[in-house]
Amino acid sequence: MMSMKAFRWIEFQSIQSGMAAAFACLILFTAVTMSTVAYRLSEDSAERTAQQYTAELVKQVKGHIQTYIGSMENISLLAMNNRDVREYLSGRLMKAPAEQEEVKQRIIDFFHTIARSRKDIASINLFGYDGRFVTDRGDVKRNPNVRLSDFDWYRKAREAKGDVVISPSHVQPIYQDEYRWVVSLSRELRGAGKRKARESCSST
Repeated sequence: MMSMKAFRWIEFQSIQSGMAAAFACLILFTAVTMSTVAYRLSEDSAERTAQQYTAELVKQVKGHIQTYIGSMENISLLAMNNRDVREYLSGRLMKAPAEQEEVKQRIIDFFHTIARSRKDIASINLFGYDGRFVTDRGDVKRNPNVRLSDFDWYRKAREAKGDVVISPSHVQPIYQDEYRWVVSLSRELRGAGKRKARESCSST
């Protein structure tokens, strides 16, 4: 009689153990499934967030670049419409060398005022087809080992016939013993007469 009870108790315990094992497996399976789903959802959410952030960042950078280029174009227009610049390019009213130097100095001061108000501008330069050269840097010397026609920003500005040309980042070697990485905005300017020149605004 005692052995029968013991057998039933063992059988009952086995059923309990089986049920407990089954419940444990079910709980483990549910936990793994929920963790996998949660991970997938989190991964998708993180990916969407990253894409939205990147798109917004690109949009902001594009806006900053457009604003920056717009301000550089305005500076170029200021130079193009400046009376001294137009007279200097045309050669009018400047028969005496002293008068030419006076106008040139006013242009230097004008360019220097603009460049001083913008810390991101490396230099503002005016190159005449007849060899004239004016820069906001004052008496800085041009590099004798370079030709302007070797530079894309110079050639493309001439081809653009007055339209603005934006260069990619490049080393600007036009000054003697100075080699800076810049982005150049250049355009062809027309003087009060028929004489033309190239105006270049370079920024770091």
